[in-house]
Amino acid sequence: MKMNEMKTNKVAFWAVGTFALLFSLWGAYHGYGYLTSPEDTMTAMGASEQQAKLSLDFFNSLPVWYSVIYATSFINGLLATASLLLRKKWAETLFLISLVTMVITTISDYALGFFKLVGDIKPSMVTMMAATYVIIILIEIFLYWWSKKMVSRGDIS
Repeated sequence: MKMNEMKTNKVAFWAVGTFALLFSLWGAYHGYGYLTSPEDTMTAMGASEQQAKLSLDFFNSLPVWYSVIYATSFINGLLATASLLLRKKWAETLFLISLVTMVITTISDYALGFFKLVGDIKPSMVTMMAATYVIIILIEIFLYWWSKKMVSRGDIS
């Protein structure tokens, strides 16, 4: 009985770890794209060259603290995932930092006008973008909960 439980725990651990790795790599890819080439990123989303220019102007006008918090979110997500896979308990703290900074980024995107900019460029993208933010935050909540559970059970230390 205990052998089956242990095997199931290992399968679940690696399944969640693999999902977290893919999710974190996706987040880092998109985060890096927005921080380094927002114009190309918007063009890839279907914006015209003029609309992509508006996006670039918007990103260039953002305060430095925004970029720091945004980068902190996806970098901590990657570090948290690596820590989880290495069975290090600081994964819990890193997932929490990633979650909190993602919530701050989402609120900031709305307050600083990113949702409005996207709506002006491609109105149909606003709903999809808002849904994406909600899904990302829900996944981050799950990953934080999972890492906390793994620490409390002693599966990672």
